[in-house]
Amino acid sequence: MKKMNMADVDRKIIQIQQSTRTTFRYFNPVHNNLRMKYPWYYLWHLWRGANWAHLATLVLFMVGLSLSIVYFGFLSYKTVVPNSTLASNSDCWTVRGA
Repeated sequence: MKKMNMADVDRKIIQIQQSTRTTFRYFNPVHNNLRMKYPWYYLWHLWRGANWAHLATLVLFMVGLSLSIVYFGFLSYKTVVPNSTLASNSDCWTVRGA
């Protein structure tokens, strides 16, 4: 077994403490349960780059969602009306004084 000095032990303790934190307190119970249940989840959050990976994934998701909304026109308020149901201008509008 590898002998660890005090600085290595301190770094390991800090690493484990930082892996228990979540950005939103609401997720703490779920996060802690997943850490206890799945070893890969625990090891993933011990990795220093896990927070940056989560942030990059969130940014990519938001950019993808925004681009798909723009591309597919979900924010468009255009309504397609068949030509047969359109009224002529003279039927709908009157000009006062004319």
